[in-house]
Amino acid sequence: HETGNVRVAYSDSEAAAVRDRVARKQAIGYPAELLDADEAGRAEPALARLPDPPAAVGYYPAEGYVDTTTLIGDMLDRFAALGGILVRARADTLLRDSGDAAVGGVRVGVGTDAGEIAGDLVVVCGGADTGLLQGGGFRLAARGPVGATVITGSVPVRVRGLIHYPDVTVRPDGGGRLLLHADDIDQRVLAATMSLDEDAIGELTGRARKWLALPGTEVPVAEVRVSVRPYPPDGFPAVRSEEHTPELQPMYLVCRLLLE
Repeated sequence: HETGNVRVAYSDSEAAAVRDRVARKQAIGYPAELLDADEAGRAEPALARLPDPPAAVGYYPAEGYVDTTTLIGDMLDRFAALGGILVRARADTLLRDSGDAAVGGVRVGVGTDAGEIAGDLVVVCGGADTGLLQGGGFRLAARGPVGATVITGSVPVRVRGLIHYPDVTVRPDGGGRLLLHADDIDQRVLAATMSLDEDAIGELTGRARKWLALPGTEVPVAEVRVSVRPYPPDGFPAVRSEEHTPELQPMYLVCRLLLE
């Protein structure tokens, strides 16, 4: 969803950071704007509900977010239309040797319980699980911190895209629901049970209620998701392998979808 990405600042330091970020992006030709309160409300209707005018609003119109389930479905449809065959089998080994059929002298592919599948390029979309790479000699940890997101029930407010408020990030989740996240709430996840306590959930939804001027005293909660976030050591969402293991050059590791 290329809906735009908005960052709202109130303190002097936050506003200075937003202005600096916009200036840096504009300097390299990246779409970025500083908006006043009226412009912000037109770009993102939810910002018309702010209780007080912000000190700065950064707007990145070419950014957005991904519904992963819908994306995967669309990709599979396109894959089938191009003649692709989906093999529903467990991939447990990477192929790598110096065969003649390889790109650059390296045979690449995966071994599955349905046989070997070779190709020009391997894209591993395993999230935090990099176990498939170990047998291929590609040693990379992608297990980042534990994090939590809260998905609300349907709420009476229109949120068009991704909004970074000072203490909570909000985006639509379909059907009038919202997805909420905050870095400091991640620190309150109970790692032993992979859960978030009611106080933390209430604090997160309370922040959203404040910024979105939602009626009532509580925001309905539909789901709480707690997981290990797949972060490679450098923090980027994808890794090309030649920097780490040259013999596995025709391989990419995609750890996470990141549009923000």
